[in-house]
Amino acid sequence: MVVASPTTMKIEKIRDDIELPIIDLHSNRSEASKLIVKASEEYGFFKVVNHGVPHQIITRMEEEAHGFFSRPGSEKQRAGPANPYGYGCKNIGLNGDIGEVEYLLFQTQPPFISLKSSNYVSNDPNKFRCAVSGYVEAVRELACEILDLMGEGLGGPHTSILSGLIKDVDSDSLFRLNHYPPSDVINTSPSNIGFGEHTDPQILTLLRSNAVQGLQISLEDGVWVPVNPLPESAFCVNVGDVLQVMTNGRFLSVRHRAVVNSYKSRTSMAYFAAPPLHATISCLPGLAAPPQKPPMYRSFTWGEYKKAAYSRRLGDNRLNLFKT
Repeated sequence: MVVASPTTMKIEKIRDDIELPIIDLHSNRSEASKLIVKASEEYGFFKVVNHGVPHQIITRMEEEAHGFFSRPGSEKQRAGPANPYGYGCKNIGLNGDIGEVEYLLFQTQPPFISLKSSNYVSNDPNKFRCAVSGYVEAVRELACEILDLMGEGLGGPHTSILSGLIKDVDSDSLFRLNHYPPSDVINTSPSNIGFGEHTDPQILTLLRSNAVQGLQISLEDGVWVPVNPLPESAFCVNVGDVLQVMTNGRFLSVRHRAVVNSYKSRTSMAYFAAPPLHATISCLPGLAAPPQKPPMYRSFTWGEYKKAAYSRRLGDNRLNLFKT
């Protein structure tokens, strides 16, 4: 199907004949590792099931997110503004990007949210903080497991290097709750873009969402692939810019976006696994073999890359700034 983008008027093609791989983490470990590597190379995205995150932890966080976004706008505004943490609505970042989305953004190191903010996100702040804390702890453990499987699949001494970056006490990981209102109530903008196209700058993203379609990925310029709603128990996983650098371009940090195309609201919960600000990011040992394939990117700290990433528009290609 070919459509014209309402924001740029450029012609886009929608492909609905591609399904992301679904990987069972309780299957044979070696097989799961190979499948994760293959999916990261071909799509930059995949889904995981039998991941070990307890259902009650997911449900509790989903209930708290629903409770917050159901509150009156004036109450939600008291939990912000997002600068960068807290509540945001329509404005995404500080560089003029706008979408049909409202969100809550948190740091993932304790105490997760400030006492001031937590008093406004829930009638029971302690319950909300416990939900966030339990969810973040569980998905961080899952992210570490996936990164270890990636390391095993890549071969060489990579098994714990990747997961070690997000286990670090100074990890700069983030957690964001997103709410995309139903399209039948959007009448202030001709755009159906909930969150504009971008890549995630961090190492890895773990996403949970309700059973409403909206996520799309772009495997080639101008072509968008809708990601079908997740199986009830699944997480969607995608490669971030840092992981593309560390694998010397072998894994793909793929552009993606969220569109508002349903009369049902969509809620998602995204955990962005990131290294400490002082961590040096460079190609993993053995993945650059001169002269056949020297390192594609120069070394940099996560703090340096983060500053460059967040000083630009959402859709800018930030990795090009660090190519060798």
